[in-house]
Amino acid sequence: MNEDPVPRRLKNLAQIGAEAAFVDRMTGRVVGIGHARDVVEVPDSLASKLPAESVEEWSTTNCGEVSAASRAIEAGSTIS
Repeated sequence: MNEDPVPRRLKNLAQIGAEAAFVDRMTGRVVGIGHARDVVEVPDSLASKLPAESVEEWSTTNCGEVSAASRAIEAGSTIS
């Protein structure tokens, strides 16, 4: 049997792009998951910490980590 060497899950991730999780340090629970290309409202508390200019071709808010952190803040987490 010729099995596809690239698992279906990895193919799906390639379509999504980068993926990130925001984990609460105290509880170890994932409190936010984000993907590159997500369109989320970035809270002011996070936006003020982002660089004005991106070092990439895309904006600083078009990022899985920013998406995950935004969702975590929306869920009640704080960032330092």
